[in-house]
Parts: sequence; C-alpha cells; structure tokens
Amino acid sequence: MSSQILDTMIHEIRKILGDDTMEIVPELVMMDIPNWDSIIHMQVITRAEEIFNIRFSIEALMSMTTIDALVQSIKAMTPGRASV
Repeated sequence: MSSQILDTMIHEIRKILGDDTMEIVPELVMMDIPNWDSIIHMQVITRAEEIFNIRFSIEALMSMTTIDALVQSIKAMTPGRASV
C-alpha cells in the first residue's frame, strides 16, 4: 500500500506545483523542492487529508520533513485499506 500512497502523493505534489516531470523520491526533503513553501506544504497536506479521509495532528505535521515521512504518516492512519 505504501507504493500506492507514494504514487498518489507524487501525482498530487506534481499537480500542485504544476510540474509533471519533477523527480520526486521518498528521501526527498520537502523544503528542497523548488518553490516549496508553507502554503504549498499546507496544500499538499490538505489534499492528502481529503484523498485519504484523515486528519493530521500538529505533531505529525511538524515531523513531516520528507516525502517518505508523509507517506508513512498516511500509511499509519489508514491501516487495512486495500487501495486508494
């Protein structure tokens, strides 16, 4: 399931940033993404919450610095879901 979450979030991040070709890997630090700022961050978080029907705590938001951390947080909040 992590792979499906990752693929979904990569698609959404590219859409939000308007760059369909951007290389995004799990180890990527979000703040290292060109044009990434707090507004983009919140757009990505809000979109993840909408797609996966979850709500992140402030603590979770503060600990998400990489794409993998975002994916792992989503995975932890959606146990047993077969698909996105």
